[in-house]
Amino acid sequence: MGKAYFKRIIFFVFLIAAGIFLSYRLTVVPPGLTVDEAAFGYNAVLLSRTGKDENGRTLPIFVNSIGGKDWRQPVTQYFITLFFKFFLPSTLTLRLTSIVVALICLALLYYLSQRLLGGAWSFVVMSLFLATPIVFIQSHMALDNIMPVPFVIFWLMYLYLYEKKKSKYYLLLAGVALGVAFYSYKAMRLIVPVYFMLTIWYFWRLKIKNFVGTVFWFSLGLAPFMLAIPFLRSSYPGAVFGGYNKYVPNWNEFLYPYLSSFDPTFLFIKGDATVYHSTGIHGMFLAATLPIFVIGCYQAVKKGGIWWLIVLAFFATPVFFGLANSVHRASRLMAMVPMYVLVSSLGLTSIKNKVFFLAISIFLVVNFYDFVNYYWFTYPKFVKGDFSQTREESYKILSDQAESRGLKSFIDYDLYQGDGEVANFFSAAFFEQKPTLLRSEEKLPGGSILLSYRENIPGLARLDTKLPNYYLHALK
Repeated sequence: MGKAYFKRIIFFVFLIAAGIFLSYRLTVVPPGLTVDEAAFGYNAVLLSRTGKDENGRTLPIFVNSIGGKDWRQPVTQYFITLFFKFFLPSTLTLRLTSIVVALICLALLYYLSQRLLGGAWSFVVMSLFLATPIVFIQSHMALDNIMPVPFVIFWLMYLYLYEKKKSKYYLLLAGVALGVAFYSYKAMRLIVPVYFMLTIWYFWRLKIKNFVGTVFWFSLGLAPFMLAIPFLRSSYPGAVFGGYNKYVPNWNEFLYPYLSSFDPTFLFIKGDATVYHSTGIHGMFLAATLPIFVIGCYQAVKKGGIWWLIVLAFFATPVFFGLANSVHRASRLMAMVPMYVLVSSLGLTSIKNKVFFLAISIFLVVNFYDFVNYYWFTYPKFVKGDFSQTREESYKILSDQAESRGLKSFIDYDLYQGDGEVANFFSAAFFEQKPTLLRSEEKLPGGSILLSYRENIPGLARLDTKLPNYYLHALK
């Protein structure tokens, strides 16, 4: 067995173990679906079955959801849709899509770090990525926050390959990677222009003879995604640049969100400002990684080449966040994670003192254990009221009971309205046709079964079937 073959086996074992590890308590942490998760899931079910979204549009680029309040970004929406083509829709399969994205990121980081750091350090890079709190949190939610990360790694990878092999196809692919990233998550509308300018600077630093041709081939990969903007803005108003300031903020308003993105208490202690994306007592990154990141920055500057781009990309990512007044939102800064992990790993490789290396390693393990133990078992108790407590078992049991008894499904109107987007997702997931809604003053017709929040309803018999938080009724 060759060394390369053995390394590949270790890589695949690591990847499988990472998938199992990330999937632990996936359906109970966070303790319920968010509105955005349910909206993605609802439209993914519809698109996978009929090719139409909730508004009846056939394969739209953007899906208008939550009663017209928000647009679903196409990369995540169609990734989940493809997933539902092969697996039955449920909370588990919905959230598994983010696990798959995280594993893709691990694979890409392995490939890139093999060339940047070599040897067993690739597994260190993957381990640091896996142990990053914001990555762990986003892998447990079926949202688009994590979706830009693989495309950012692709961008770095293709630029590195171009530097080594000078093939214009890598330039094209690097441009395409940024183009797709632009439509993967709203925050990337502010980040992609920064990465584009950094790429041009990187080409200039390489002192390439055919500088204009290099910029041309890179821009050619990105161009179709940018040229589509006027059409998309007219066909999907608000989907591309909705939520951004229509005026140029003053200097303080513009600078504050940028500087706040590097607030140490935010990065290493408190994390995201919302309960959906942070435990509130753990930062976006592990506090234990701060020393090795600082060392890594110093080493990266010494190395030059692609490492300069990696460091600059990390610090330049939120330059335009003042246009969205985004402060302390780690979930919007996921694009920074690959750069942070690579630089931190470089810092770790540079530590020659064995005692210091051992101390940092122990600190990393203890820090991560403190985070993951809290996130798995304590965090859900404190944020239970911030997530929908509707259990999919209620809708699944209604579907099973209606089918086995040959009855038509009805759902209490107030119950369904209260469950909102979550009810849409579960109804689409477990019923071929949406159940009929029954108002409290209406009578349940014969041959029907009703899901209700009311324990006792005059004229109806409550079934003995146990549901997590609702009741089933039929005519006496």
